Amino acid sequence: MFAHAIHNLSKRNTGPFVAINCSAIPENLIESELFGYEGGSFTGARKEGKPGLFLLAHSGTIFLDEINSISKKMQSSLLRVLQEREVRPVGSQKVIPIDVRIIAATNSNLPCLVKQEKFRDDLYYRLNVLNLHVPPLRERKEDVSELLIHFLKLTGSRKDFKISQEAIDILTEYTWPGNIRELINVAERLAVALDENHEIHIDHILAALPELTEDLENIKV
Repeated sequence: MFAHAIHNLSKRNTGPFVAINCSAIPENLIESELFGYEGGSFTGARKEGKPGLFLLAHSGTIFLDEINSISKKMQSSLLRVLQEREVRPVGSQKVIPIDVRIIAATNSNLPCLVKQEKFRDDLYYRLNVLNLHVPPLRERKEDVSELLIHFLKLTGSRKDFKISQEAIDILTEYTWPGNIRELINVAERLAVALDENHEIHIDHILAALPELTEDLENIKV
């Protein structure tokens, strides 16, 4: 959402917004996904080739989520793209100029990974132009109830539900190890568990978080 907001409020908002989860792509495919490839450049490649995500994001923004998961070799290739502002598709001898804003995100401590030599220091300093810290949900608990209501409205068929204060207190005090994704999951479970009065109580919360009952039992409302 933050990456989308940056894009939408920038001068590039008429250009494309391309997002990629780096950890979700196998190491042997990430280069061709990011930079594209020439037809027939490897087994299984399309005859006509394929443009990479950087090219698709030309004049817009590319969002590289979980940037810490890419290999040192791929980090080197990414650094070259950042410095030269051009990509070379796999199997091609030509380079293609690109104009993109790069936004990268990670839930790891990159300076620590740099010290451990697991992340290139030159790439880190090249990316770390503007650093935005997005606090985890446990550090902004005042947002929990509003976010829950928002996600309930998105996932549920009814909009006229109520949440008891006791239920809000439990959700607010909970540590949310799964962050926003966990809250969305809870909202989806609650959406199908509303009683006939369309009210959410503590029992609904306990049912929506069965694997975390021990943690909830330690919460004093």
